[in-house]
Amino acid sequence: MNLSAPFICEFFKHVQEKVFPCIDYLFGNETEARTFSKVHGWETDWFITQGADPVVLAEDGKVKHFPVNLLPRQKLIDTNGAEKPDVK
Repeated sequence: MNLSAPFICEFFKHVQEKVFPCIDYLFGNETEARTFSKVHGWETDWFITQGADPVVLAEDGKVKHFPVNLLPRQKLIDTNGAEKPDVK
């Protein structure tokens, strides 16, 4: 499941909580994750990673780190609302 947007975390907290038992993976960008943390009273945002930093997975009380495979800059594509790129 994707957190989708900060306002979803704020205004639909109880709806999100109802579906959490059915979720295997929860994704969110930095702003969504910070809002999610604040709404749930976690009082921390130390779990945020971004860029080339390792991906952090918290599962069953254990934390795992996965390295990011770096791509050449010309292969990076931002697909958020983008049209189909002209990749050669």
